[in-house]
Amino acid sequence: MLDLMGKSMACMCWQVQHQGYYDFAPVAGRQQTRAWNADRGVPDRDEAGGLRRWHCTTVENGLRIMRDGRMRVLPGRVNNPQGIYSAKSPANTYDIGCQVGLRMAGVIASKAVGRSLAQSQEMCPLGLIVVLDKSVEQWIVHPDGCEIVEIRFHYEMLRTYLEQTPLASRMLMPRMPGVLQRR
Repeated sequence: MLDLMGKSMACMCWQVQHQGYYDFAPVAGRQQTRAWNADRGVPDRDEAGGLRRWHCTTVENGLRIMRDGRMRVLPGRVNNPQGIYSAKSPANTYDIGCQVGLRMAGVIASKAVGRSLAQSQEMCPLGLIVVLDKSVEQWIVHPDGCEIVEIRFHYEMLRTYLEQTPLASRMLMPRMPGVLQRR
C-alpha cells in the first residue's frame, strides 16, 4: 500500500456537496437541470465527508497514475458518460493489477439523472457523482472530482511487469513465497 499526496479535487465539489444540489446542463446546448443530492444513505464517508471508492486498472495504468499524481480519462475510451469509473469495493477477481482508492465529493445524482447522462458522451459534470447500475454499481465523476488516497498493486503482476523494463537488471524484487515460479 502506498499513500500519495497527489492533486486534490476541485473545491467546487465540496461546495455543491454542502449546498445539496447542483445546476448543470446535461448535454451542451440543453436546458439547465437541477440535481438534488440523492445520497442513498451512503454510510461510507471518510472523516472529511468524502466518499471512498475504488478504481481498478492495469499495472501500467497504475504506474501512470502514480507518476501523474492524478486520474485521467484515457484518449480513445468511450464510456457514457465520460469520467472516472469506480465501485464501492475493489474487484473481487483481482487480476488486473492495480486498485486505486479514491475520495470524491459532490452531489450524488438521482438514478433518473444518471440514466439521462448515460445517453451522452459528454464528460461527467464537475461536482456531480453519477451512479449507474450495471454488473456492479458504478460511481462516475469528472477527473478533477476525485483525489487519490491509496494505491495497491498485485505484487506478482507488478514484479512481472517491471521485469520487462530496462531497469530489470538493477532491481531486486523477490518472488512471494508460495507463488508458482514461471520458467
